[in-house]
Amino acid sequence: MSATAPDRTASRTLGMALLVVCVSVACVALGYWQWTRHQDRAAAVAVVERNYDADPVALADVVPPGSLERDGEQLDAADAWTPVSVRGEFVPGSDVLLRNRPVDGVAAMHGLALFRTDDAAPRLLLVDRGWVPAGEEDSDRALEALALPDGPVELVVRLRPAEPDADRPAPEGYVYTATPALVADVTGILAGSDSDGATEAAFDTTLIQGTYGALASQEPAPEHALGRLAAADTDLGSHLSYAFQWWVFALGAPVAALVLARRNRTLAAEDADGRSAVAPDPRRRRTLEEEEDALLDAQERSSRR
Repeated sequence: MSATAPDRTASRTLGMALLVVCVSVACVALGYWQWTRHQDRAAAVAVVERNYDADPVALADVVPPGSLERDGEQLDAADAWTPVSVRGEFVPGSDVLLRNRPVDGVAAMHGLALFRTDDAAPRLLLVDRGWVPAGEEDSDRALEALALPDGPVELVVRLRPAEPDADRPAPEGYVYTATPALVADVTGILAGSDSDGATEAAFDTTLIQGTYGALASQEPAPEHALGRLAAADTDLGSHLSYAFQWWVFALGAPVAALVLARRNRTLAAEDADGRSAVAPDPRRRRTLEEEEDALLDAQERSSRR
């Protein structure tokens, strides 16, 4: 049995309602996802604004001896970008180039090296010293800037969470991530690990694995300096705008459905009115009055001839 017009109308209405619900739920979910991304970004920016220009503190105040020395340990997110002051010297032969790290839109390679602190219990801290343009790392100017300074220096570095190893082979003298254990390994500084996984340098100095430092200043200043590292990004991005756009779409879906349903009802009513205005059925028999009128009309036409 074929469906009647009311049944078809009810089915279309139900289908439209389900579609509107699905679209609205999806838009609400996408808006919430963008909202959480905005919140995460806002929290990260708040950390930058709180820590970036703070006065330098001792490394031990942020990374106490014995902490962040094992694989998997990571700098607390609240301590990111904290400036710390360290004294000591760079370890000869511990320098590598970090590939594929553009700076302000310029293709660049960063100079990484291990720094041995002069604390009572010396530790090794990986330091990002700055950058050179990609493709120019073998130029005389770049080589002079990349050369490690001799003797003791005092650094101010901003702490960053150590990056996970990309587990990707790199050419000799290069790495793809700022991973302290990786740099110590590829340069031969790493001697081994103890039973707890703590790594130590060949000269019995503990390696800090959970963080590295982005160089802010060096005393005495080098004669040939690497490019200065870019400031931390504090742009919140467009996540909040996208969230509100998705929520507007969620509200707009039922409104659009109501407008469409009203338009369909109007068109259906107009079609019904058109069908009701059709001519009388020609098979209907004429009444006596209609026959009399027709006869009189015929006689009038004949008299005019």
